[in-house]
Amino acid sequence: MPVEFAPQWLSAGADHLKTQQQALSLIKSAADVLESSTSVEIMFWASAAKSGAINLGSQGNFLRVFKDLHQEEGIFRDLVHMTMSLKIMGKTGQEREHSLYGGAFHLYIKILDPVVGKTKHHLQPSHLSYKSGVGDKEIVGVDIKDAAALDSERT
Repeated sequence: MPVEFAPQWLSAGADHLKTQQQALSLIKSAADVLESSTSVEIMFWASAAKSGAINLGSQGNFLRVFKDLHQEEGIFRDLVHMTMSLKIMGKTGQEREHSLYGGAFHLYIKILDPVVGKTKHHLQPSHLSYKSGVGDKEIVGVDIKDAAALDSERT
């Protein structure tokens, strides 16, 4: 599986996601749109989200999700993000941080129908940001247009 979930990944969330499958659906929806990007960084991320490898002894990029949807923003608290890192599995079977990226990737998700008290929502990937370079660590982002939305029940 190209996406791995850290222990306790669901502990910091805004309670929109209940399963790894829901998180994977959002990640894959974003990757489907971003895989045609001409930016090398975005292509690495999309490739890792769709077809990276995490089996020991194999090579490839993969994503590790360490926080689910959290940090509600906006007037309607209708923007949240998922935090993940891009890893590389080396020839010796040891994982390491991808050397091009100094920090975490943040996949922003828009809540399309943020009605107070409503329990069913439509979640849609809207933006991916990350820190670029090793030295300056400038935050770079790309908008995600027309990604597939996910229905989610909030408790």
